[in-house]
Parts: sequence; structure tokens; C-alpha cells
Amino acid sequence: MKYYFKTSEKEKTFQDIYIEFIKPQIEDIDILLKCDTPPYDVSQVASVLHTTSNEVITIMNKLNISEIGMQEFFFILKNADTYISNLILRQWKFNSVKEYTPLHISYIYNLNEADVKKAFEQLKVNTVNEKNLYKIFNLIILKSYISKFQE
Repeated sequence: MKYYFKTSEKEKTFQDIYIEFIKPQIEDIDILLKCDTPPYDVSQVASVLHTTSNEVITIMNKLNISEIGMQEFFFILKNADTYISNLILRQWKFNSVKEYTPLHISYIYNLNEADVKKAFEQLKVNTVNEKNLYKIFNLIILKSYISKFQE
């Protein structure tokens, strides 16, 4: 599956993309897991992972999952090839990290490392914590190019 940031002719910051696309997807997953009672419906899972019901069913068949509980949801997330799934999996690799480097951020969000380093240089910092990620995101400019977000 291909991923793209769909931008208009004008520039956007990665913070704009985060607020417009990524944060709502994370919130949708959070709402599903906290508010809905398992077993989860295939179409619900497909919707929050931004994939198709057929893809979820294919993953379920591959993993011998008959219904989707919380644990099965995470097995499906781990096997789904979507931007949000991959972002969450990459984030989990650094779940104990308190301060992020440019390499962490470029890896987790699948951003150009040079762009992330430039943002760090502009802020005159070597690391940022989760609370201040938005400062870095605001300095990463996406110039109507296509870059790794789901079609």
C-alpha cells in the first residue's frame, strides 16, 4: 500500500498534517478501544486503521482470528500495512524514550531526516520531549510534495 501526505499547492507544516490527518486517526483508535465493547466489528477495525474490510479479513484468516477482541486488534494492527499502523509500531519501539532526536522523529513519522535536523537546528536543540514535538513539527515544511501518507 502506498502512503502520501496530500497537500495543496500551498505549503503546509507537518504540524498541520499531524492535526488534520494523524491525530484524528489516533483518537479514532483510542475511542474504539476505550468506548466500544469487544468483539469489534471488522468494518470498525478497518475504518480506524484506514484499510479495507477485506484486508482485515485477510489478516484475520492468516492469524486464525475468528473475532476481534482487544488483543486481536493489536495483532491486526501489527500486520496492517497502513501509515497509522506503521507509525504506532515505530512509536512503540521508542516507548521508553523521554527525549527524541531527529533520527527518532524522522523514523517514527517517516519524515526526511534532513528536514527534521534542520528544524532542530532552527530551535537550537538536540532533543525534544513529547510535549514539545509540535515545535519541531511547525518547522517542518511540506512543499506540496507527495510523501508517505495513505492514499
